[in-house]
Amino acid sequence: MSSDDPKKIVEFSRGIVPRSERKKAGHKRAKRAPVTTGNHVPERAANPTKQSSRHLRPRTAEDIANEQTAEQLALRIWAAMVARKVLSGMSALMDELVQSHMLDDDDEEGDEGWLDDHHEREKRFLDEAISDGLDKFADFAAINNLPPNSDPDIARDAGQLKDVLTKCAIGATDFKGKFPRAQLERMVKRDLKTRFEKDPKYSKHVREDVPGLDVKAYGSRRRTSSKGTFAKAADYEDGGGLDALFTGGWMRVAKDRIDPVAWSHQFGFQRKTEGQNWRQHFVITERNGHQSDFQLPREKLAGTGAPALGLLMKAGIHVVVRDDVKNALVRFLRFKPRREIIRMPRVGWAEVGSRWPIFVRPDEVIVPPGMPTPRGTSYTLDATATRHGLQVEGTAAEWAAEIAAPLRGNSNVALSFATFFAAPLLHFASEPGGGNHLYGPSTIGKTMVSNAGQSIYGWPLETADNAFGVTWAGSEAGFDALALARTDLGLPLDEITLADRRSAEQIVYKLASGTKGPRATSTGGLRETAHASVLVLSTGEKSLAEFIGKSLQEGARKRLVDVPAEVQPGSAFETIPREQIHIESKRLFDAMKRQHGAVGRDWQRHLVDIGTDKIKAELHEHREAFLALPEVVAVAAKAHPQVRAVVNRFALHAAALRMAIAAGLLPWTVEEADMGIVACMGRWVAQRGNVDTAGEVMRAAREVERKLAAGLRDQFIHINKSKTGNKLIPATEADEVKAKTPEHFDGFIKSDHVLIRPEALRRYCDGVEPAEIARHFLDRGVLVPGDNGSLSKSQQVIGRSGRFYVLRMAALTL
Repeated sequence: MSSDDPKKIVEFSRGIVPRSERKKAGHKRAKRAPVTTGNHVPERAANPTKQSSRHLRPRTAEDIANEQTAEQLALRIWAAMVARKVLSGMSALMDELVQSHMLDDDDEEGDEGWLDDHHEREKRFLDEAISDGLDKFADFAAINNLPPNSDPDIARDAGQLKDVLTKCAIGATDFKGKFPRAQLERMVKRDLKTRFEKDPKYSKHVREDVPGLDVKAYGSRRRTSSKGTFAKAADYEDGGGLDALFTGGWMRVAKDRIDPVAWSHQFGFQRKTEGQNWRQHFVITERNGHQSDFQLPREKLAGTGAPALGLLMKAGIHVVVRDDVKNALVRFLRFKPRREIIRMPRVGWAEVGSRWPIFVRPDEVIVPPGMPTPRGTSYTLDATATRHGLQVEGTAAEWAAEIAAPLRGNSNVALSFATFFAAPLLHFASEPGGGNHLYGPSTIGKTMVSNAGQSIYGWPLETADNAFGVTWAGSEAGFDALALARTDLGLPLDEITLADRRSAEQIVYKLASGTKGPRATSTGGLRETAHASVLVLSTGEKSLAEFIGKSLQEGARKRLVDVPAEVQPGSAFETIPREQIHIESKRLFDAMKRQHGAVGRDWQRHLVDIGTDKIKAELHEHREAFLALPEVVAVAAKAHPQVRAVVNRFALHAAALRMAIAAGLLPWTVEEADMGIVACMGRWVAQRGNVDTAGEVMRAAREVERKLAAGLRDQFIHINKSKTGNKLIPATEADEVKAKTPEHFDGFIKSDHVLIRPEALRRYCDGVEPAEIARHFLDRGVLVPGDNGSLSKSQQVIGRSGRFYVLRMAALTL
């Protein structure tokens, strides 16, 4: 093979010497005896700088392993020597930590700030000890030349180091040049930790996990225990202070336990929109074991999270306020649990999807069987929804036995029970809100009648501060909120004379209609207004008409109808005479304190279980059955449509009782329930008078005349003929101003006639057909008809003509 053949050329890797050369070098080494040091280490091995480069040989795997072992042993011995030097100072600092009862103190949030000073002292001790150690033991040889040591661990490592150094030439390796300062510090702290773990005085305080019982983990960097709330920090070896030995490298961020349980969003909004309000939910456990729910808006955790910490402190949660701890606490609070809560804005019905009605309560959200719900998702009443009055004590069966059964045969009680059983049915009844006002002399038992119905859902009025019943005392704005809180529950109002007479009528309209007027947002747009569907049961010594007086409008009388409560002399009960009311009331009050709310909860569960279609079907069936009763037909057949609306509401009440009986919740017969509602309706008819069309139109006409009398000065423009007589002009300077915007007023006063605009008359009629009122005025000679016999006629006013209802001023009873 030629010399140019590449197969004849053998290239040696760097550091690999050909065999012939290795053989020559071996002969030369054999001729020389090695020079040894006092430690019997070959001089060239002890001082590799004296070796000639021509004596270098390739490093084998064994050489590398020996060098690494020597490095580890030398570093470990060096760290142990430094640790022994600093141990006394560190032990004193450990004693301070133990004596401070750091993890059991009851003092204020800022008290742990002293740890910053403690850490500075620890660092100063370590820095000085490490610097001294590097000066005293600069290299491996210095460690190897140490005298025998009484510490068995150091003695064992020193023996191994001597043996290894006979096999590798790294004795002059410099510690400062070989190892980073951080590694040296870490090794010293590791040795110190081992010594503290072995020392009986400190071993019981050193731990790997957070202190305390019932430890729970939230991810890899969050823990809670009976000792508080912890976030992962540097452990002792990796930069933490001695206090990290007490907590396994966990930093306590709050002295109260803060367990994340869920995060939540509002029902009715898309999940990720600017209209949402996401919250973090926590359970706070104090050191005495007392637990509280805490909700934190997620927006408060943006940036530094300072607003969130402020809310924690406002709630009395014992946080640690050192800067580094605050940052760690904010990171802890941002943890996102798997459980998700949908917050419902109010008590009552809500619809999930297009076919799943649920009923929201403060203690549970009742969902229909089979409703699909994402795993880990639940519904709850928003914490801001208050004043619902729902409480549960006892059972439905005990309520039936102790309260409902003894009160059978009492018509006012039937109306009271019916109001609150019907409240959740109003959602399906295509009926407006409204209710009944039971009135009569004092001490006849009106409040007891109302309380019996209130016990369906909670504490009756006068039995507790957080009662289901409330009084009439309050503002219009307060009743707006109250109506919303009592949606689908019913609203009992006691003693109407406590109300503001001027606002009582408006409150009735609002409670019945369930809506508030439009409100503007901060940007000028329309704010969403919630609808409240409310049935009312009111009581008082005076009727609504007597209390409000002549200003009471017919619309209000139909929304909250007056029902005389006295059914026998001195009593609102058919079965309890006047002389026994006090005794029986005491028994019933005691029973209602023990038994309340359970029957209402079971009623709501029953309605959710049977579902929308069956509720509507049963409701229709029972209403029609009640309306077919001869006593009801006799009233409804001749009643004006406005009156029939009230009769329909009585039918809703009767249907609710029938359905509660069928559900096994009310221990009455259908006949007892029907006759009770019929009796109340009869008393309403008797006090109202003629309820046929003629009677209702007559009452409505009087109401229109009253409104006209009240508004003639301000709501009409007075006009006269000019001096020349060829045009109409405003009568006064004030009328001249009004005439610039005539569309804002109800009409004109022209000579001795009132010209009322058709849209204004409709508003004055308050639900009664304007044509009926106009024909009534025509029959009385009040209305001036048109040329063709129409009820309105064309009239010339300022600068134009228009159609008006023309009324003779002299014929009106103003």
